[in-house]
Amino acid sequence: MKEIEDFWDEFAEEYNEIQEESELTLSSDVTNYFEKRNVFPANALLDLAGGSGRYLLDFSSNVKNYTLVDISEKMLEKAEQLAESHQRKNCQFLHKEMSDFFNETNDNAYEYVFSAMNPAIQSVANLLELNRISEKGVFIFRMTEETDSLFSVIDARLGIDHQQEELSWLFTYQEWLAELKFVTETKSFYYQYEEAFSRAFLETYYEEFIEETQFRTLLSELFSDNSTVTSKTTICFTLLYWKKKDTVSQL
Repeated sequence: MKEIEDFWDEFAEEYNEIQEESELTLSSDVTNYFEKRNVFPANALLDLAGGSGRYLLDFSSNVKNYTLVDISEKMLEKAEQLAESHQRKNCQFLHKEMSDFFNETNDNAYEYVFSAMNPAIQSVANLLELNRISEKGVFIFRMTEETDSLFSVIDARLGIDHQQEELSWLFTYQEWLAELKFVTETKSFYYQYEEAFSRAFLETYYEEFIEETQFRTLLSELFSDNSTVTSKTTICFTLLYWKKKDTVSQL
């Protein structure tokens, strides 16, 4: 676990910059959805693996007690700085690895449990723990689709398929929960944007393929008449939800 913590600590600064520069309105969109579903206002919400606090400002404005847990101390420092700069006094921050946090947390500890893009949720047992510590329900938020007019084309030509497992996790959760007779709901959020990339950027991004003839030919085709190539991207994030369920018979 120390290796995982060290990785996220080292990545914290860059990760935070990426979040700040992102134009995706994930936090406000999820917050608006929670308001429509009467999840907000809430008494207590857990943001598990909440990182540097992408959802902190919107969520803490709508809950009496907001708790952010993360394995990375550096990420938590960023989140605490954000809360302090906006004078959010209702925020609590816990530096915990997920399994340790589960072991130390009572049943029904939080009114709602929320976790976005959490790589540590990898088993039925993890889902049952999320259910156990929630009082009313659990929300898991993950990217489930990403298509673009540039990188997907290059990846296909080079035989790269590195994202499919990552994009399928939420549907795996659904299958596991269905086997446990949980009733789940989903809500999808779609985003589209365009971005221009230079040949130098692609050469760096695909550095391991730089000497391959196929890749060099592809670059020549893409940049035959242009200094940059525009990628049109469509991304889908899906929110998975289930109401608190008594799992005594399932354990």
